[in-house]
Amino acid sequence: MDEHRDMSVLLVTANVGSMFEQSARILPDWTTQFCQFVAERQPDFVALHCQEVGGKFPTEASRIVDQFIECLFNCRELESFTRVRGYMDEEYQCQERFTALGSVYFARNSLHDVAIWDFAGERFHPVAGREVVTEDLGGNNHHVRVKFPSQFSPHRLTRKGYLLTRWRLNGQFFNFVNIHLYHDPSNLVAMEASPSTYAQNRHKAMLYCLERFQEQVPSSDPSFLFGDFNFRLDLHELVNDVYIGPRGKAQLHHDAEGQQNILTDSSSGEVVLRLAQKLFQASDNTLFEERFDTLVKFDKEALDLGLSERCIDFPPSYPLSESGEARQYLGTRCPAWCDRVLYNTAGGGVLDSARPQSISYGLVGMDCCMGDHKPVYLSFGIPMELAPTLNSDEEQTQTSTANVAVAAVAH
Repeated sequence: MDEHRDMSVLLVTANVGSMFEQSARILPDWTTQFCQFVAERQPDFVALHCQEVGGKFPTEASRIVDQFIECLFNCRELESFTRVRGYMDEEYQCQERFTALGSVYFARNSLHDVAIWDFAGERFHPVAGREVVTEDLGGNNHHVRVKFPSQFSPHRLTRKGYLLTRWRLNGQFFNFVNIHLYHDPSNLVAMEASPSTYAQNRHKAMLYCLERFQEQVPSSDPSFLFGDFNFRLDLHELVNDVYIGPRGKAQLHHDAEGQQNILTDSSSGEVVLRLAQKLFQASDNTLFEERFDTLVKFDKEALDLGLSERCIDFPPSYPLSESGEARQYLGTRCPAWCDRVLYNTAGGGVLDSARPQSISYGLVGMDCCMGDHKPVYLSFGIPMELAPTLNSDEEQTQTSTANVAVAAVAH
């Protein structure tokens, strides 16, 4: 490998629930778009984090999970990625542990050092060949799977949680966290207060995740958390600022049954917004499709977590039409940047060392239906002269510093 060449890394997060539920129509296009995107970026390492693996009915989806993995393995653009590790949670029979998360990692031949951490043996294992684990995840020590406690969502049974892996790539350490947080069941409840009760529950789950995984890996490691955070715009502030406004541009009404909030233009009387439990119908969608930069100020849930993020300059990743329209939003939820890539201070240091022109943050499949979530990616290239190369003594030191909280792995 050319020592002056960048080590290029591509991180992708994708909620694939609707892809599994409509696999005959969406799966071929999804895998084609993903593989073409990898070919365009030419990364040395790809981390793909999936949520809602199997869709809403995982008992019927095992065959499709296998088909999904087979499509990726047979993809011509991924042939040179000869080292693969994957962890797909299909253990739906065990509800106390089931998360429906799936993480797949691809390493190209260009990398001379690829190793994954054994959380029980407390050492790195070199990665060779292609292997995806779909059964008995609890018996595999190369990841940590955690389901969030029920108190964060006391009124409904969920399968939200996170899945952690730790890597060494050409001497550089990385922690990758696949995470799925709680959604907003009702637009009406979300609109009641700022922050909403849903946002508060997500915040509690995030703090729980950060506290747990920071006990499981060294804090000095660059850590990247990417998944479906389900972060939503502050609907209470958005409605009051954009629609009602200080001069009463719109008036709020309730239907007779109290099942809808209706905002009408104070001059013409025309309806500008309808909200119900699963209804969000705006008369003018250009705000979300074209002028989305004005909405970033209502995106607050990633703040105050001690994590960072690249500047968002792409449209909201959710909820997109599943009927074939590539950029049309469904009229069910307020469009939001649910799917994100966040990182800790050490992760920010890695990006600071990357060549600025190599860093990119955005959506995958802009002109193709990818399901109700557009995948989100972060790519960057680390100059190889900056990536550390460990000798045996340094590796042993790094191994001992990660000798932490192995008991948590059992959970």
